[in-house]
Amino acid sequence: MMNTRTRFTTLGMATVIGIGSLAVVTTPVEARRRGRASGSEKAWRAGTYLGAAGTAAALLTGKGTLGLIGAGATALSYSQWKKQVRRRHDRDTSYASYRRYRNQHARYRRSRR
Repeated sequence: MMNTRTRFTTLGMATVIGIGSLAVVTTPVEARRRGRASGSEKAWRAGTYLGAAGTAAALLTGKGTLGLIGAGATALSYSQWKKQVRRRHDRDTSYASYRRYRNQHARYRRSRR
């Protein structure tokens, strides 16, 4: 018979892994729907979710050193993911502003003919 601590640890790890696997499975679907996320952005996002699941699993099993290493890897992955998202948004914004300017200028020039 399993003791209570082992049972809760097993339940917690199963929950974390289940949530992590769902997050990784839905990630490519969301990226396809938007159609804009780059491959590196998707990789950093998946790494963030997997790192968080691994960190939680290590901490639940009492492995503090591995938990700290996992937390550091998760923080790095998260920061890189957000950097990629910010770059994508900047790229989209700058191109959109360029298109707006170009169209306004073209309309102005056509009206002067």
